[in-house]
Amino acid sequence: MTKCFFACLVLTLFLLPCPSHSQSLVEDLGIEVKGVSREFSFTNKETAFYYGETNADNRSGWQGFNVFGHEFLDDYEIWVDEKKLDRKSARSVVYPDYLKRIYANGVVEEFRMADSLSIFSITVSSPESVHVDIIPYFSDGSTSDQFEMKLSPEGALIARKNHLSKTEKENYPVWLAVSGEGFLPQLKDRKQKTQFSPLMMVGRKAPAHTIVFCVGETQEATKANAENYLLHKGEYHRARRTRMETLLRETFVQTDNQRFDKALAWAKLSLDALTMNQVTKGIFAGLPWFNNYWGRDTFISLPGATLVQGRFTEAKHILKSFTAYQQTDSTSTDYGRIPNIVTTTEKAYNTADGTPRFVMMAKEYVERSGDTTFVSEMYPTIRRSIEGTLRYHCDSLGFLTHGDAETWMDAVGPDGPWSARGNRANDIQALWAQQLEAGVWFALRLGDVKSNRSWSQQLETLKKNFTRHFIRNGRVVDHLNKDGSADKQLRPNQIFTSSLLDEGTRASVLRSVVNDLTYHYGVASLSQNDDNFHPYHQHDRYYPKDAAYHNGTVWTWVQGAVISELCNAGTQELAAQVTENSVHQILDRGAVGTQSELIDAIARPGEREPRLSGTFSQAWNLGEFIRNFYDDYLGIRVDLLHHHLVLRPSLPRSFGNVKATINLNGRSLPIEIERTERTTTVQINGANLRKGGTAEVILPLPKGDRSSTSFRLPAQSVARLSMRNTSSTLLIDGISENTLTTQYFKNSRPKGGFMRLAEPKLRGQLQSMQGPAYPLLSHRTIKSTSTSGRIICDELDPANDDKGTGAFTYPLNALLKNGSLDLLGFKVFADKQNAYFNLKFRALSNPGWHPEYGFQLTYIAIAVDEDGIKNSGKRLVGQNANFLLTEEYAYEKLLLVGGGVRLEDKNGNILAAYIPTEADVANPLGDADAGTISFAIPLSYLGVPSKSWRFTVLVGAQDDHGGAGIGEFRSVKKEAGEWHGGGKKSADDPNVYDVLLVKGK
Repeated sequence: MTKCFFACLVLTLFLLPCPSHSQSLVEDLGIEVKGVSREFSFTNKETAFYYGETNADNRSGWQGFNVFGHEFLDDYEIWVDEKKLDRKSARSVVYPDYLKRIYANGVVEEFRMADSLSIFSITVSSPESVHVDIIPYFSDGSTSDQFEMKLSPEGALIARKNHLSKTEKENYPVWLAVSGEGFLPQLKDRKQKTQFSPLMMVGRKAPAHTIVFCVGETQEATKANAENYLLHKGEYHRARRTRMETLLRETFVQTDNQRFDKALAWAKLSLDALTMNQVTKGIFAGLPWFNNYWGRDTFISLPGATLVQGRFTEAKHILKSFTAYQQTDSTSTDYGRIPNIVTTTEKAYNTADGTPRFVMMAKEYVERSGDTTFVSEMYPTIRRSIEGTLRYHCDSLGFLTHGDAETWMDAVGPDGPWSARGNRANDIQALWAQQLEAGVWFALRLGDVKSNRSWSQQLETLKKNFTRHFIRNGRVVDHLNKDGSADKQLRPNQIFTSSLLDEGTRASVLRSVVNDLTYHYGVASLSQNDDNFHPYHQHDRYYPKDAAYHNGTVWTWVQGAVISELCNAGTQELAAQVTENSVHQILDRGAVGTQSELIDAIARPGEREPRLSGTFSQAWNLGEFIRNFYDDYLGIRVDLLHHHLVLRPSLPRSFGNVKATINLNGRSLPIEIERTERTTTVQINGANLRKGGTAEVILPLPKGDRSSTSFRLPAQSVARLSMRNTSSTLLIDGISENTLTTQYFKNSRPKGGFMRLAEPKLRGQLQSMQGPAYPLLSHRTIKSTSTSGRIICDELDPANDDKGTGAFTYPLNALLKNGSLDLLGFKVFADKQNAYFNLKFRALSNPGWHPEYGFQLTYIAIAVDEDGIKNSGKRLVGQNANFLLTEEYAYEKLLLVGGGVRLEDKNGNILAAYIPTEADVANPLGDADAGTISFAIPLSYLGVPSKSWRFTVLVGAQDDHGGAGIGEFRSVKKEAGEWHGGGKKSADDPNVYDVLLVKGK
């Protein structure tokens, strides 16, 4: 077995001196925020994160302290000498490891987290002794009896009572300790907006105060962890900073572009913060709501997070974590698939691209790390992945077949996928080809001749048919439909197919994607010239978010592949324009030091820049930003399997000279590139190498030509290659070396035509901007009230009958409160203008994601039988209710209540709808504290009610598919999961928990 190129290096942090810098690389990364507020976030690299505002109170239901997928604290207030510290007036500085707020009165607040502990602390210091009180706020609750509290002189232990009802499957910590030296808990209820506090921590007068918030599984452990942190907080802070300093020093980069260098360092640390150990090792896809592991996202993020940074041990652990979740049941159609998502309670295999990307990353890991033992270790998983695809997901043309929502464009609504790409998408075929290539590579190394031959033949068939069926007029069609017809919508997915294209088509595809889809701030998911283009991700009262998700919205991660292709084509200056906007976002916009998931395709009227959207920190965006620097701009690839190094820089002018320490699992290899007008000098410092290898340096020449110089790099040597025009010299340890081989290549790239970034333009008459085709009810109308109406019905419903067909259980996520699906009362009354509906529940949930709704996760269908004639209306209630009414209750009108209200006739035609907006938060549709939902419907749409009207009220859990809006009934299955109920005995049973029948009089 061969040894690695750089094996046996001295294991010390500073093998070679780094370029000059200040004492602390982390301290140099401070970003100041003043006047306005920006989001910030820290994680403990295990299961916890805090998400907040630098210069404002937390204003989103997603903000606060989250541990193991559950929110334990919404926010906190600090009172100094009986005056609340106003964050708006503070000067905030965010560092990668802590937040500092400096107030005008000289008070300084420091917010910190600790690695591995589910803890955050607040330290308040002042030039003089001050009295400090801390008020913790929770996102739900209105009275103290909703909390279990244990008070003592050492602090408070708090648990939400609904958290205490956790199950064995949904196992998470439940206790929150709040303690600090000199602080005493004092019971005192406070409520502001949707936040509630049952107590205050009262401190003594002193110049410095530290209070800790700690989450744990038991009272004893939680209290002990809080006390231990308070005793050793300095050690925890130093250890956290040392970890970050080590990462930055091992991967130190210095260019002449200081803003880029700072953004790159932040990106590394922000992506490292998403590399967690929740149940197992993995990368959170994005915060705040993707605080779990997604296969697709992980494998796209993996090169930037680990491989290009030389963090091979971490990469191996992550790959092995997913291996354990592969579907091994050969009778399942998911056989061989790596899961798309792994949460704390379940896993799902609903993607076609996660598995190919896993296999590709397994191969890339072996090549980069030289870990040959991984080949045999992974081969059963890889063979199973290919066998499963061939058995269940492959057609006669060799294409990988898949569902409409099984690509990365996977948004689904009540009516199905918003961007259907079944059943053969172009990027899926390219990934399948690379999966087969990797499989052949593994089989060859392990002597599996049969698989090698079979998969090679399959690959050739796939390549031949891809050219025949996907390439049309120099473009690659987005996907083939089931009937074989080609979908010709202009989407960026064709940029991922370069490995299957000839050079001419590859150039044409790049030109198309750049000119038509790539703005200077990212790549649009659909051409702005398409009739289905949505310029804004979120546009209340026009369409739900998911309608725009992959139909125009800009996805920053896709620019990674575009930048790679631009650098390969020698057009790195164009690529640098897109990269510069990522630098701008990391340093100046959104959450400090990271990148959001999405950007609006077009800036809104009167706004200078398109709005950021989606998650505030997205792993694959950060991963691609980092990978682009190493793989494309610096152009370095160290192949430890073959003891070979390739350096092919495509550096933009703004980068100037570059120094980069290449990390190899804690071992350093410094690289320097110096450029003048006529000379390029490359230095590879291998002074600590005990074993040599080969190197190839590819440098650009005028007019697109290039030179390729290959040479032997001896152990413990420094190589310095200089090229002036077409003349090259090589020095090894200062001595001229004549054994180099230099070849010159004329520019043979096809002329791809003129390329320039797309100019965003908002076309008139876009269907997405016309609004719904049905009337929209105003907030004023929907929340109308009356004191003179006549009662149509006023019915009570028994408590605790929310069992569906008899044994239904709620989804496991604790955000759905017990009682939220249990109707207690239903009242309808009317006047001359409106009918007024009032519904009372045992409880309602309000996780705060959409405060303008006033509640969430409950879904109601109200079927109205207006004529009283048996079987004259419709009996089957849709929206995934799967509920068949009796003949006596067949309906003419149907009211749906979820993220708004919608009125339909018996044919499904929408007669009117109310779509909440952010301004409606002052008087929302529901009141979670009171457990009520109330609204009015104009009689001009509903009809004039009579006492003979009959109602059927169906209650279930709401599923808006993450895209907001009305949604539909959430499915119930045999076994409950995080977001689906359990207890269903037959698949045909309704997905309804509570039913109330109201007879006419």
